[in-house]
Amino acid sequence: MEKVIYIEFNAFCFVVLYYILRQMRQTADQQASNLAYKRVVIAVMTGIALDSVWALLNSSPKESWRFISYISDSVYLVVVGLVSCLWLIFIETKLGYATRKPGYRRFRPSIFMPMSLLVILSFISPWTGTLYFLDANNKFQYGPYYVIILIISIFYLTYASVEVLMNTTRGNPVKSREESLTLLTFFALPTLGGLINEFFMYIPATWPLCALSLLIIYENFQNFQISTDGLTGINNRRQFDRYMGTLTDASRHGRK
Repeated sequence: MEKVIYIEFNAFCFVVLYYILRQMRQTADQQASNLAYKRVVIAVMTGIALDSVWALLNSSPKESWRFISYISDSVYLVVVGLVSCLWLIFIETKLGYATRKPGYRRFRPSIFMPMSLLVILSFISPWTGTLYFLDANNKFQYGPYYVIILIISIFYLTYASVEVLMNTTRGNPVKSREESLTLLTFFALPTLGGLINEFFMYIPATWPLCALSLLIIYENFQNFQISTDGLTGINNRRQFDRYMGTLTDASRHGRK
């Protein structure tokens, strides 16, 4: 019963992300930042699918499924790090456009060095047990160096968050503050989910919270499109009225 609920919850999050991806594919806006965001969505959807496979096969008594479990678990661990890596690439791509620097630090080989290490360790773990191993009952068990996955993922997410905060200090204070808080949800919520899963492995937390943060960011994208001119990217009359209202409220509070 627990497995059924676990998989159903993941399936709901998968459908939500599929809806976001479908909506974005129907729009004409194909900026590099939007394409990078789509890659993050696809990676999270892949993680959710593999997580469901893990829940289905974990502790399965069938010996024939052991090989499939090793393959899916190794790929799953790679996807965990890949999501964080793609998020960093998305942030740097988005900041590149925000600062009028196309391709802003997008293709630095050093970004992929931790991912390369994770790929190697994930696919040798079935033989070495470095990151994980399956016990006699085909149950997933943490390996002695499983913490490497957490370190790599948090490294990418923290790096991206620092760049967001640094960009905020150089941008429009009102607009950047709102956008930064939205983007930082992809650090806060998945990290919280990861901590929950460290203590409660069978509670769906990490991927649902990833999906929730991506949904919040997508809504922010939609609000941005509503408040800016699609041709020039300049704030439209709606955003101007909102900004003037903010200044008016500030001046009234200042008088009091």
